[in-house]
Amino acid sequence: MKDKLTEKELRFSIAYASGMSIKDSVIKAGYKEKNANQIGYKLMNGDKKSLIEREIAKRREDLQLSLGVTKQSVLADLIRLYNQALEAESHGVCKDILKLLGGELGLFKEGKMVEHKHQHQLSFENILQDMDAPKIIEKPMITVN
Repeated sequence: MKDKLTEKELRFSIAYASGMSIKDSVIKAGYKEKNANQIGYKLMNGDKKSLIEREIAKRREDLQLSLGVTKQSVLADLIRLYNQALEAESHGVCKDILKLLGGELGLFKEGKMVEHKHQHQLSFENILQDMDAPKIIEKPMITVN
């Protein structure tokens, strides 16, 4: 049955989605401990890889929703923390938060630059407006001599 997960594969997916390591998830699912590494590799790379990955993603999404953690709430919290760090003049913290935000928004991709034209205006500010996120406090730029 390659189109459906077995009971053990489902239990593995649930355990792994909850944050356990692959080996611990294999053991929790009921597989033998002595073969846990090999079984874990097979589960994550075998014939049912896509089914297992979908189940893990579904379980993680369910867990996030039950905890009230969404991408939007995390971004809003990062912006709030950025504003607090900016007010406290904690520039190292500000830089770290901006790296996280920029990475999440795909602003800092390494590699070859490719020209791609869009017919819409996409900016950090527009994304934040669409999310109804708190506004970033504007401060004058700091220069270091």
